[in-house]
Amino acid sequence: MAAALSRRQAFCAGRVSRSQTVVVRAATWQKATSKSALSAAGGKQVVELGGAKVLVVETDGEVYAVSNKCSHLGLPLVGKTAMFQGQVSNKCIVCPAHNTAFDLATGEVKGEWCPKFPTLPLVGKIGDKKPLPTYQSRVDEAGNIEVADWTTWAAFAGTMLVQGICYISIVAVAKPVYDNGVLVDGGADLAKGSISYYFDLLYVTGFVQILASFTVYGWYVYAVVPAYAGFKLFQFAKPLLWDKASGAEVEVDEATRKKLERTQQRAERRRVKRF
Repeated sequence: MAAALSRRQAFCAGRVSRSQTVVVRAATWQKATSKSALSAAGGKQVVELGGAKVLVVETDGEVYAVSNKCSHLGLPLVGKTAMFQGQVSNKCIVCPAHNTAFDLATGEVKGEWCPKFPTLPLVGKIGDKKPLPTYQSRVDEAGNIEVADWTTWAAFAGTMLVQGICYISIVAVAKPVYDNGVLVDGGADLAKGSISYYFDLLYVTGFVQILASFTVYGWYVYAVVPAYAGFKLFQFAKPLLWDKASGAEVEVDEATRKKLERTQQRAERRRVKRF
């Protein structure tokens, strides 16, 4: 109960100081690691979620998730070398490069900003004071640590926008035109022309959304759309790019043909003279 209350207080703190913190709210939850794996890693583990490096930390019985990139210069808080091994102290992660302490719950800077970074004349410390992005995290009954992933929500929103544009375009093209109650134009044939590609895009987008509901790797299937678009663009541009070269080949072939014809004619005349 106390742990739940502490987590609730940390969550509320993030909401109250929204202007000072960057908190990634839950959109979908992804398994980041497990408590056993985190303990085996010494209480600090870097995982990749949605293309972002996330640092999962356990301290005083609480699990936190923050960006593994320092908000100052983007250096790793926990890296592969001994030089970049941020320490946890008083529920803060300390940047190993510039010694800035970030609150693990809210991302706020605690104490001096970049104490190890030199203060330059007339400039001060390079880089404004910025909070560290934090992620919501939770531990399920099986001991798995899950982290909120906003990229999946953004992907869903983007693909829904694509579906909306396709639908509006199809309706606009197929809409009949009337003049004083008389049908003038029944709309375009949806089975012909470029409009048919809108249907293909709708089908592919729907399939990818369903697949991504089960695995985040389903979004990679959507790469077939720009790949196919690039292929069609290449097919369209190919005649424009190679026409000149093809024309030159035709001219050379024609000249060669005429030369051969003249050679044959001379040979025929010589044959006639002999007889």
